[in-house]
Amino acid sequence: MVPTLHLVRHAEGFHNANKDRSIRDPKLTPLGEEQCAQFCREFAHHAKLTHLVASPLQRTVETCHGCFRQAVEAGKRVILLPELQETSDDPSGIGMDAADLEREYGAGLVDASRVEPGWNDKRPHTRWAMDVAKIEARAREARVLLRELARGAGDDDAHLAVVSHGTFLLFLTEDYVALEGFGRPWKNAEVRSYRFLDLWGADGDASLGRVRVDHFATPASAPLPEDRTSQHGPTRIDDGTGTGRDSTREG
Repeated sequence: MVPTLHLVRHAEGFHNANKDRSIRDPKLTPLGEEQCAQFCREFAHHAKLTHLVASPLQRTVETCHGCFRQAVEAGKRVILLPELQETSDDPSGIGMDAADLEREYGAGLVDASRVEPGWNDKRPHTRWAMDVAKIEARAREARVLLRELARGAGDDDAHLAVVSHGTFLLFLTEDYVALEGFGRPWKNAEVRSYRFLDLWGADGDASLGRVRVDHFATPASAPLPEDRTSQHGPTRIDDGTGTGRDSTREG
């Protein structure tokens, strides 16, 4: 069986609760921590997880640790991929250097070896800039990197957990309908599952297909604590043409 990727938007951060994107690299709120705890209690595939992967921003690292605590306690480090970072160049979308991340979370809990110098520089000339073409390119790079991890997962029923940001997840899944404002944005701590359409082939886009998975052992239980950002309207990411492209900018 092709490995399954569980894509998760981070739980609530302080920038979500306060509607304040000027907060630099915010952590999770108490509600966000509660969302993670409930997710962890009810997630049905802890024992099958082969990899934990996250954007290097604090809210995604904390969400990965909180939602998949069993795997963390079993010794799995969270692989930090800068390609998964937020699309926004607001302070809330700019993270720490690799050395600071390891000091904050411990080298035993995170693998920051892929966090290159300058990953948190989002000025217009960098590959990390808030530019649609550049975001599409790094989403493709992220899929290729995740496909490499999936190829090495080994287990016939392997599962990988990937924690990122609401807008970037639309790029990662090539959900351009949602990016144009017609689809459903990702809620805090929401999970959707995908598999690579061509795991072993030469598909340069490494495209994903969504699959139906029972994520939780108790699907009839209460929903995760209320998300406070799901009703926010779209904002605009400029694609460089002057027309812009609408998408949720909440990270």
